[in-house]
Amino acid sequence: MPNEIYVFNFSFLGGRPISESLETVKMACIRTFPVNRFKYVWKILRSNQQPVVLSNDSAILEVRRDVHPRAFECDTLESNEVVASVRFTVYTLNEMQMRSTRPDTDIVLVFVLTTGVIICIFIIFILIFIIINWVAVKAFWGAKASTTEIHSEMGSMNLKLDKEIKSSLQ
Repeated sequence: MPNEIYVFNFSFLGGRPISESLETVKMACIRTFPVNRFKYVWKILRSNQQPVVLSNDSAILEVRRDVHPRAFECDTLESNEVVASVRFTVYTLNEMQMRSTRPDTDIVLVFVLTTGVIICIFIIFILIFIIINWVAVKAFWGAKASTTEIHSEMGSMNLKLDKEIKSSLQ
């Protein structure tokens, strides 16, 4: 029979809103074309209580944010039989403001990690340069070390001479 329509019953938990601002949220029911083929029933879900059926029968519902988070459910009906259901959670204004500040910390984290990686790569290149040019590095530091040793030896010789002069004067 080519004109048969197969309807599948499915539900989504945690639907995504169409649009969202700090003040309002616009949510959509599960729908397919033609839109007028289905009936839509919106409900406010409350814990340990019966859901409150809203008078809105359109596929899209726009609500304002409240002081407390609220849960909504939309049932898509065909011939008074639920064919699809989707649930939304509308968070409070404070929760949305907290969520919107998170990307700043992500940017700082990326900056710090990138800087750390660049510094590590720079240190690795310095170590590779030292290993490749070890003879030159050894000669450079050897010259510095030998001049320090010469100054040190001269100082100890001066100290010995001073002691000998003092002992001969006594």
